[in-house]
Amino acid sequence: MLLIAACAALANAASAAPWPPQTTASVVGVTIDASVVDAQGRPIPGLAASDFAVQLDGQPRRVVAATFHPSGAPLAGAVGPVFDAVTAAAPVYRLVVQPPDGTQPGQEFALSLTVSRAGASADAPRRVAAALVSVSGMLTPAASSSAASASERLRAAIASGRRQTGLAILIGRAIRRGGGAAPLALDVQIDVQGSPSEPLSALLALVDARGAVRTATPPLEARPDGTHGTNLSLPLDAGVYTLRVAVTDSAGAIGAIDAPVSARLTALGPLAASDLLRWTADGRGRRPLLVDVLSPAVATIGATLELYPAPTAAMPDDLLVKVEFAGIERIVTPEPRDGVLLAEAEFPLDRLPAGAYTMRATVTSAATVLGTVSAAVVKR
Repeated sequence: MLLIAACAALANAASAAPWPPQTTASVVGVTIDASVVDAQGRPIPGLAASDFAVQLDGQPRRVVAATFHPSGAPLAGAVGPVFDAVTAAAPVYRLVVQPPDGTQPGQEFALSLTVSRAGASADAPRRVAAALVSVSGMLTPAASSSAASASERLRAAIASGRRQTGLAILIGRAIRRGGGAAPLALDVQIDVQGSPSEPLSALLALVDARGAVRTATPPLEARPDGTHGTNLSLPLDAGVYTLRVAVTDSAGAIGAIDAPVSARLTALGPLAASDLLRWTADGRGRRPLLVDVLSPAVATIGATLELYPAPTAAMPDDLLVKVEFAGIERIVTPEPRDGVLLAEAEFPLDRLPAGAYTMRATVTSAATVLGTVSAAVVKR
């Protein structure tokens, strides 16, 4: 009865203590993530701990707490910016169960779980392990629970797929050939506008045509122009995806945005081409400009088109790339670099009026047009 006793003792201590101290303890418990659906396979919300019956190694055990997570189980551990986690957004109940007296962390049990609700069925692991569980006697100010609440809000925003405008977010993306095991790479830029309250937390998800979701938690850094953001590259296979990004700040404001992704290279005769990779250059070197909307502080914009010759095809003669932007044309000869042909051009922005523009690269060989690749750009 240690877990139940600890919860009761902490509650009593918290009620007698002055604000804002919190009393916290770690005890051994068993945590179970269970999916509960009705006869039609729809998730059932609103269940309480008393609606669940749990047996560990055939012995009935008390469910101390049951928490419904509509966007799936909370993330466990860090998720890096290279898609090292795969998550499903199915709703689950996280149950905390009182194990037998003397249970040690890591001790495993065979699990039997049922739900008392008529027509409901539960899906849970066949075996579970005990671990240390932290229990608290009272709620603390937002600082002590911000990490968990931020994670839950981000996951809920990603799972819903609805845009949220509490924070202004811009995302840009471009497809190029992959450099590793994956055939393609998705370059992503995230910009958070305005003056959000630091620190910021972000969750990025890529949803494929079957509904499978891959997530990453990219760090957002403050930039000299006052915005916050990051750039990352994600390996992926050819296909159609939806890119979703959600960001929240320390004050609780949240923004969410999504964009379609067509993961394919553009066929140009015997060549394949990347998307137009936009960038700017200053004293610190190059930095990507994949978002469509340019800051007024950007003085120049560059474009790179990567061309990939087919392994068995002959190199076209007189290969040229014409890059057009805002009435200016640059004719460049692609340069070979590590098996890729690179065509690059740069354009000034200081005299360009605000408005929407199209940047276009046209590839020709011996006066024959092989194809074009374009991108939209908006100058504020």
